[in-house]
Amino acid sequence: MNINNNIKTLVKNFDIYVNNIEKNAKRHSKINDKDFRYKVQEFGDSFTNSNELPKFNKTAQKFAEKLVSLNNDKLAGIIYSTLIKLNRGKDAQFVEEVATKALAIAKRKNDIVHIAARTNDLKEIYKLSEYGSDRHLKILQEEKRALKNICDNYPSAKNRFETISRQMQPIERYEEMLAAIRFEVAEVLIKRNSDLPIAKQELLLAKETYDKLPEGHNAIKIRNILKKIG
Repeated sequence: MNINNNIKTLVKNFDIYVNNIEKNAKRHSKINDKDFRYKVQEFGDSFTNSNELPKFNKTAQKFAEKLVSLNNDKLAGIIYSTLIKLNRGKDAQFVEEVATKALAIAKRKNDIVHIAARTNDLKEIYKLSEYGSDRHLKILQEEKRALKNICDNYPSAKNRFETISRQMQPIERYEEMLAAIRFEVAEVLIKRNSDLPIAKQELLLAKETYDKLPEGHNAIKIRNILKKIG
């Protein structure tokens, strides 16, 4: 009985918080981003620890959609990022839905770092559910373009990167991520037995990066694949 009362109190408190933020957003009152992120994460953790994550998901998703309608993409993006983290590995369909909406926000803001992050979330889902499909290949190509954009225009990407929780990684890390995604694109193209010259080109470009790294495991894999496809 006490547990049920605690959950009811948690739901009530979250509803009150949501209503207050929505009222402030409608009035265009200043909302502290860091405090908002902290509170949303705190509520999410509390619902998760109470085994009531689906209730949080339902309310939080509606909350984010309301904020989008109020032209507050930044706060909506914070909610979507929290939902992705809390549900990753638990509910792929829900994460796909949320990540798709978060990707749309990142594209509207031309925030290339978050475009890369959200396409990566979707890629991981399609990699398991429909490896080699048109949708899987398309999202891989989107992530590759985003990472290439970051590497080619690092200072500009840094200026457009909107976050309150972490800093951008060094450019070398993004170069390594770009090599990894090129490798994945090539593997999918080879599996589909299509565009093998493009697959070879992607492998060679990835190998250039991996050859500079100390471990070199993927460079060895790439050399072996290149031998097979000629």
